[in-house]
Amino acid sequence: MVESVVRNYVSKLSVLNGELLQSKYIQGVAQSSANLTELAPGRLATYEYRVNPWPFFINDVNKKKIELASIKIVQLIQKLLVGKWSQGHSLHHYYGLPELDYGKAINAPFNGNVIGRSDLYHDGSAFKLLEINLGTNVGGADMVYYKDILLAQPYLRDFLIENSEISFIDTYQVLIENALAAMRERQLVGDDGVFTIVIRNKQADEQIAQVYINLYQQIAQQMGDSLRVFVVKDEKGFQYADNHLYFQGHLVGFVAWLPEGMETYNIYESYPDELKKVWLEHNVLAGANLLTHIIENNMSLVLLYKHRNDALFDDTERALIEEVVPETVLLSELDDDAFKRVEENKGDFVLKPLMGCQGNEVYIGCYVSQSTWSQYLAQARAKNNTIVQVNVTPNSIYAIGEHGGLNQCTPVFGSFFCGDTYASSWIRNREVDSAFDGVINSANGASEMIVFHCRS
Repeated sequence: MVESVVRNYVSKLSVLNGELLQSKYIQGVAQSSANLTELAPGRLATYEYRVNPWPFFINDVNKKKIELASIKIVQLIQKLLVGKWSQGHSLHHYYGLPELDYGKAINAPFNGNVIGRSDLYHDGSAFKLLEINLGTNVGGADMVYYKDILLAQPYLRDFLIENSEISFIDTYQVLIENALAAMRERQLVGDDGVFTIVIRNKQADEQIAQVYINLYQQIAQQMGDSLRVFVVKDEKGFQYADNHLYFQGHLVGFVAWLPEGMETYNIYESYPDELKKVWLEHNVLAGANLLTHIIENNMSLVLLYKHRNDALFDDTERALIEEVVPETVLLSELDDDAFKRVEENKGDFVLKPLMGCQGNEVYIGCYVSQSTWSQYLAQARAKNNTIVQVNVTPNSIYAIGEHGGLNQCTPVFGSFFCGDTYASSWIRNREVDSAFDGVINSANGASEMIVFHCRS
C-alpha cells in the first residue's frame, strides 16, 4: 500500500511521481524483473550494479533548484578561491602539496575543465549538498543505455502514452558538446579543422572503446564538427611541442584520464609532468585536473561554509549557500567544547574524509554505536583529513526492491554537469533494513534509478 505522505512528497518533485503510484501501474511491477541489466543485450547485461526498473521524474522548478545546488555552488567555490587567494598563496595549507601552482589552477577556465556530479539529499524542503565529485570517471552516465529498456516495460506503456511530455538528458552528449565548445573557444583544433580527444584507460577493451568512439564522433557530427577520438592504455604516444599536447601528430584539445587503483583519489597527480605543464598554461582541457581536485576536496565545502558571509558574495549567493550547504567544519579545528558536542550528539553529525570514494570511511552517527563513534573521533582528531557535517535526513521515495515489489527507499540524488551546463540526474537508493548504515552507494548495494524531466 502506498503511503500518502510519501506520495505527496514525491509529487512535489513532479506530479508524475504521484500519478505513477496508482494501483493500475503498480500491479504490473509484480511480473517485472528487479534489475534492468537482466533485460539488457550484450555488454549492457554485464553492468555490475542494479538498475532499478522504476523511473523517477523531476519537474522544471526542481531541476532549476538542482542546478543551483550543484553548478552554482561549484562556481561559488571557484569564486571564493580566486577572490581570497587569487595567486594561490597559502592554499597548500588547506589542500597540501605546496609545490603545486594553485594560482594558475584556480583561475583555469570553468567550461571544458569542470565535469562531474554533485550528490544531494532532499529533506522535504530543499536540496542539500553532501559532496562534489569531479572528473570524467564519475559513475551514473551510463543510464542513457538503459532508459529505452525501462520505457519499454509493459507496466509503463499506458502511463507513457498519457504523459508524452517527459524527456531524458544524455550526459555524454552534453559532455561532448561542452568539450567541443570549450576547445573551439580556446582554439584547440588541428590545422585540418578536426578536434582531437584522447582517453587514457588502462583497462580499455577494444570493443567497448569503439562504442565510445562511435558515440562521441556521432555527437560531434550532429553539431557539424569533425572529431578524432583515441583510446589508449598508456601515455607513451603523447608528444609535447610549443607547450601543447599532440598524439600521432594531431593537436589534442581534451584529455579524459580514467583512474586505476589509488589514482582515484588524485587523478591529476598521476599525470606526466609535461601534461601538467600544458594544462597549467590552459593549452589542453582535462576532465580531471588540479582545479577539479581542489574543488572536489571536502575542504572546499569547509571553506565555503566558513566564508559564506564574506563581502565577495552577494545576498542571493549567501542565501543559496545557507540553504544548500549543511554546516561543514574540519574536525581538527574544533575546540574541546565543540568536539564534546559532536561526540555526545552523534545522531546530529556525519564524519567524512577530505577525499574519498564509494562511501569509504563515512560514519553517519545515528547508524553507528557510541563506542565506534567515539573511537573514530579520537583517531581522526589528531589528523587533518576529516570533516564534520551536520546530518541531513532525506525523505523516502518508492522504488522496486531487490526481491521485487514496490518498497520505500532512501535516495541520494546525483546531478551531472559539464561546465555551466546541467547534464541530467540519477538516483541511488537503498531499502532500509538491518544492514543499512546510512551510506547510499552503488558499491554497497544501492540500486540506480533513471531520472526523466518534465514540465510539471
